[in-house]
Amino acid sequence: MPTESGLVSDISPDHLSLQHDDRRRHARIALLSPATCRFADGSVRSVVVIDASEGGFGLNCNLEVPVDTVFEITMSEAGTFPCRLAWFDDTRCGVELLASSGAFSADALAGLAATLDP
Repeated sequence: MPTESGLVSDISPDHLSLQHDDRRRHARIALLSPATCRFADGSVRSVVVIDASEGGFGLNCNLEVPVDTVFEITMSEAGTFPCRLAWFDDTRCGVELLASSGAFSADALAGLAATLDP
C-alpha cells in the first residue's frame, strides 16, 4: 500500500532487488524513490523506482503501455532519463536506459543510491 509520500511501505528494497534476476545483465542497487513517467502523448504516470543499474530501472507500477514504448522517467533528486519499457508483469516493470542518456558507472550508481536514500 503506498504511503503518503508515494513509497511502498510493505515491500523491502532487498526483496525487490532480487526479483527478475534471470533478466538482468547488470548489478542492481535497491531504491524506493517516487518518480514520474512522461509519455509522447503528454500523459504522466506516478511510479516508484525500486532499483537502478547501469542499464535501467526497475519500477513498482502498472504502466499499461506496450513493451518497447519510449518515455522519460524523472526523479526529482536524480534527473530525467529517456528509457524504453523492456518488460512488465502485474505490479512491476523494467525499463532500459536509452543510449542518448548514457550508462551509469558503479560510482554513479552508488551516488544515485546515496542521493535517493532517505
